[in-house]
Amino acid sequence: MRPTRAVQKLGRLTVNPIVLWLVRSGRSLPGVGRKSVLALETVGRRSGLPRVTPMGYLQIDDDTLWVVSESGQRSDWYRNARRAGTVRVQAGDRSGPARVRLLPGEDPKAVLKRMSRFVAVANRALWDRPAVVEIRFVDP
Repeated sequence: MRPTRAVQKLGRLTVNPIVLWLVRSGRSLPGVGRKSVLALETVGRRSGLPRVTPMGYLQIDDDTLWVVSESGQRSDWYRNARRAGTVRVQAGDRSGPARVRLLPGEDPKAVLKRMSRFVAVANRALWDRPAVVEIRFVDP
């Protein structure tokens, strides 16, 4: 079932600002903090304006993070990232430029099981063709 635009907009206006504040300030709540949620900044492909999206992540190694995109390749943040070529990411103690790529062979359910329970529940509530996306830090 595809989430309605109203539900998505409500999340952008209420939940996202709170989660971003937690990530940027170094504070946390159970399941929501610097070690479980990142801030990903893209440039709007139409507007040219900066867009910041919080999302749960799984750290694979020092340079690689995985996220589950609720709408896969159709999500706005993913399309903005692909158009721009690079994004800016703040995850834990690290921030900097990164590139994204779809990982079609990875199972979103299996990846979510390895993430924070809060992140998994929130992510699953908005699923519409989910996909695993790799975020890899690059040298500036």
